[in-house]
Amino acid sequence: MVHYIPATLQNLTQAVEYAIDKDNERQVQSMIKAANAWCQDTLIEPSFVEDAMTQLVEYQKALEDMDESWREEWKSVKKRFTETLDDFVDCDDRNVVSYISDFFFQ
Repeated sequence: MVHYIPATLQNLTQAVEYAIDKDNERQVQSMIKAANAWCQDTLIEPSFVEDAMTQLVEYQKALEDMDESWREEWKSVKKRFTETLDDFVDCDDRNVVSYISDFFFQ
């Protein structure tokens, strides 16, 4: 089930007219229910973490496609980043920087 009405600048008037047309009320209500269900399933912390890691893996692939030596070039960036960021996080917690750097720079 679609959970949104696709709208662009080119069809915005038609999309709004569709959404407010009483003849489409049942379908619009169904879309609202589907959107709410999608949000409840998707907009939760485990999904955000999974999506973030997927995006990082895709970014890694793109970097490797452009230049296989990117890891060497980014070591100095990682060092600068991790040396300064840890001042802002609780040392007892495993921080995002450690997690990401362990993932990419094993």
